[in-house]
Amino acid sequence: MIIADYNLDNGDNGLTAINALREEVNLEIPAIMITAQRSSEIARACNEINVPLMEKPIRREELQLLLQRILS
Repeated sequence: MIIADYNLDNGDNGLTAINALREEVNLEIPAIMITAQRSSEIARACNEINVPLMEKPIRREELQLLLQRILS
């Protein structure tokens, strides 16, 4: 399971990281994207690679439910 923030250091982003990790192991590793940015572009990009998007602030209960759904 990958839980990635959208904004990473050095201009990188979580989408790039998720794609790189998935390519490295040649599997569609389950992932969740977390961001404070409200962007339809980010939402669309997450949807294209089958990654649920959670916007900050994240509630623990929402994250738990999403994790259970993905891992079941």
